[in-house]
Amino acid sequence: MSYAVPTELNNSRIREMPEKYIVNRWLSFTSGTRLHDTNGNPVIIINPGKLNSYDGPDIQNVLVYYNGEFVQGDIECHRSPSEWFIHGHEKNNNYESVIMHVVGRYSPSGKQPKLPHIVLPPYEKNVDCLIDQTQINSQTLMKAVRPLSDKRWNSFISNYENDDSIASLIQSACTIFGTKGNELAFGLLWNEIDIKVYFSLSNNEKLDYVLALSNALPIEWRSAGIRPFARHEKRIPLFVKFINLVYSFDWKNDRVESIALVVKKTLPHGLATEILGNCILPFYGSQLLARNQLNMIADTKRIWDSLTLPYVYGKIDTQFSTCIDRREMKKFWVMQGLIELQNRYCHQNMCWACPVNR
Repeated sequence: MSYAVPTELNNSRIREMPEKYIVNRWLSFTSGTRLHDTNGNPVIIINPGKLNSYDGPDIQNVLVYYNGEFVQGDIECHRSPSEWFIHGHEKNNNYESVIMHVVGRYSPSGKQPKLPHIVLPPYEKNVDCLIDQTQINSQTLMKAVRPLSDKRWNSFISNYENDDSIASLIQSACTIFGTKGNELAFGLLWNEIDIKVYFSLSNNEKLDYVLALSNALPIEWRSAGIRPFARHEKRIPLFVKFINLVYSFDWKNDRVESIALVVKKTLPHGLATEILGNCILPFYGSQLLARNQLNMIADTKRIWDSLTLPYVYGKIDTQFSTCIDRREMKKFWVMQGLIELQNRYCHQNMCWACPVNR
């Protein structure tokens, strides 16, 4: 597939691309996709690279064929070339590996870094939801969301099919404790904990031990853009409590209701719901599945369905707030179904397949 350099964005159906869209658009390109830089030189994508969720540049380990040779490095994405300087990338050594600047709009006379620039083809307004949400009631939406939520539950259980160890459970929970940028750091922290040493210590010593390890990690803890209650200095003591909890449970004999109750009493509401819904209950379900205790899986699923959040996810709220009450949206199973709906159908040219649109 080949894309030409876009013309000026003067069509009323065209609107400026947000940076996140530019990143995702680049990552959607397959090997062999042919683009052009702003001078008309062809750029053939060999490997679009991988998203860097933690620090810049946006996309790492990119391989392209450009100017008659293979070029490997990183990609940085912005709405316009001048944002390179607005964000101070020229002063950051991390960006010395950038081989191309991918932007949504371009002006030859504007300030820009000395890099090849690729302007992505503009996108049209019809990438938004085409469904008339005023014609959708909550019952219609719930009917479409329920099977998607069930699929998400099953996928959570399948995460533990190949490794149902407690270590695997804790590893998966690191993405919850470190959400918004510290996922990798919590994962590294867990890998550094010597569990034999850990359980030889008193509770106070356990926390000191983990804090010392957290300060010695070869990665910086992120705080920018993270609410104070979710920053690592608040989450690490809760992480220690979580480790103590999951090792204290008898996963074969403890009732799932008892486990859920203890977690809810130990962790703050939102964190407890996220940990139960994404990790503990699916982990418990995988254990039951391995023992073929299917009736107890249904009981576990009912507890999963009863979970509620004290908040709603912004992206979900923005898209569905006109057709579903926020109290309904705070139900964990509803939120998971809406996430699955977005992931599957809320993309360009996929509205026709959306179950809400039937």
